[in-house]
Amino acid sequence: CLQCGEFVDTGRYYAVTEPQKGRVHAHCYEAFRAATADQCLHCGQAITDTFYRLDEGKVHAHCYDDFRASAADRCHVCQKPILDAYYTVDEGKIHGEGDCFSRYEEAKAPRCLICHKAVLGQYYQVDAGAIHAEGDCYAKYRAGGGA
Repeated sequence: CLQCGEFVDTGRYYAVTEPQKGRVHAHCYEAFRAATADQCLHCGQAITDTFYRLDEGKVHAHCYDDFRASAADRCHVCQKPILDAYYTVDEGKIHGEGDCFSRYEEAKAPRCLICHKAVLGQYYQVDAGAIHAEGDCYAKYRAGGGA
């Protein structure tokens, strides 16, 4: 027996060809399978049931989503795994869905000289910076002696 080393002469047994050719007692077969099986890339346990074959190796079907998340790039804004659509920015990747891109845009945008909020829409560019075109920021700027 390839598992226990005892002679297989009577009783039930399995004839196996991998990892080597030989016989395994029926009562030793599960232990043999576990000892010789490929290991899951995510949990490290023997793969003896349904799995996904990847370039790096195999992953249990029930481990696949967690493995994919653990191996994925992280969003620059929220640090969660990026599993679907994304934007590429100088700092890395950002989720393509949800509010990560708008949060990124707001964080990177220039600040209005009057209200100090992010300037994302139309604006006036003045020597000292940007001023919102919408709302009353530009009117306040002009009233205060600007352009």
